[in-house]
Amino acid sequence: MSVDNNLLPTNGFKVLIGGTTEYPRLNTFAIGLTLPGISNADVSTSYRNEPGFTPSETLNYDALSMRFMCDEKMELYDELYGWMKANTRTTTHQTDDITINLLTSHNNITREIRCTDAFPTSIGSVDFDAQGADISFATFDVSFRFDEFIFLD
Repeated sequence: MSVDNNLLPTNGFKVLIGGTTEYPRLNTFAIGLTLPGISNADVSTSYRNEPGFTPSETLNYDALSMRFMCDEKMELYDELYGWMKANTRTTTHQTDDITINLLTSHNNITREIRCTDAFPTSIGSVDFDAQGADISFATFDVSFRFDEFIFLD
């Protein structure tokens, strides 16, 4: 078995939420993400008064956090807000898969990760500052929950 010594750049990724046509703004303006942490709780299984542990039967996933640039008309923010609001007002919840393409330094896809049945759970604040000396562009964070985290080959 050979060892690949190429390191993964953290600035090379592409996000597809629901595919290429469902949320074009979300796919275009994603500028940062944090892959969720994964944990497996331990279960105490002592035997003859000696402590022991075994892995639990479930994996726990942290939320998928993403950062977006905000467009001038706040259509992106409004689209996410509408998705969240729609999920609070109906019994059939809208979910979509999120595919994260990890890219090499030459922008080739090196690995795909899919978070299945994802939906937004929080939209972060957008900060405005009229006293800022330089022009800065608005960003905001969004958290998504999902059912499963899959590495695709």
